[in-house]
Amino acid sequence: MVMMGQLGRLVDGIKSRLRAGGAGKRGGSSVRKASASSAGYDKVEKTDSMRVEIRSRQARKLIAKNLDAADSIARAARANNKRFFLAF
Repeated sequence: MVMMGQLGRLVDGIKSRLRAGGAGKRGGSSVRKASASSAGYDKVEKTDSMRVEIRSRQARKLIAKNLDAADSIARAARANNKRFFLAF
């Protein structure tokens, strides 16, 4: 719920800037307005669920990379008709 409130404020701020119509009239003044308004920007903090999602995406990418490497070794072994045995 906290994130929805921050998102709502962000959307309202964007709507009010678009209604003002300051962008596009003059190059120099719009740059100054953008830098002044960016100072009041509220940064959205990452929640625990967002952090978990980022970690799980990274883990899935790493697993996919390792599986591709293992498949390439298996393909090379099949192409050479060699058999690999594990020594215990």
